[in-house]
Amino acid sequence: MDQSDFLHSHDQFAELCAALYERELHDLSWNGPDNAVFLKRRLASLPFYVRRAAHALLSMQRDASPGSNPLQLDIRNASWHARQAPKPPAGIHMAAQSGQPGADSKLETWLRRHARLGLVMPLQVEQDQLYGVYLDSIDRTELEGQAMAQPAVHLNRHGWFSLDGQPLEQQHAHLLKPSRGVMSAACCGHQWSAAGRKAPRTLSLREVLLATTLQWPGFTRVNRLPE
Repeated sequence: MDQSDFLHSHDQFAELCAALYERELHDLSWNGPDNAVFLKRRLASLPFYVRRAAHALLSMQRDASPGSNPLQLDIRNASWHARQAPKPPAGIHMAAQSGQPGADSKLETWLRRHARLGLVMPLQVEQDQLYGVYLDSIDRTELEGQAMAQPAVHLNRHGWFSLDGQPLEQQHAHLLKPSRGVMSAACCGHQWSAAGRKAPRTLSLREVLLATTLQWPGFTRVNRLPE
């Protein structure tokens, strides 16, 4: 890396950090914990996670294989961009509350083959009549149904799901089978309503970090954050 490349990379890193700081501080001011001790802990850890996310975003952009990753990094806003389809990717149902399954019939087979601790998974989440794809990670598996009434996986933030994608804890979410379209929508914050496309949502810092560990295009490996 020559001096101009180093300076360019340094400028991009600084701009990403500024965007992430601004976003996280705004979120903490509105949605942060009321407990002062917990808030201080969140603020104290923020510099570490912001720097880690900025490094990871730049590494993901630099190391992306041609044709495998459809995402483009917006340095100014610390976000990923890709074309948003007029309709949600296959697997997202606009009327999940009607009893339609939250994932296709291949999800159980896929989970039995690939589910493991730390694997990043996409979920359909309904919020304020908007449907989008969120990222979470598996932190427990019960594939034989020994501890649970049925085989299931537990996600760190969203709880238990059966292997066909159905929520087991009254969550407004459904587990999805990873695919290029689903993961692209998740990384870009794409959302839909019954009327069609809506403005993308802003990913949480945790989701930004999870997105940088994805293995395109297979999504079956558990990868560490880029250094």
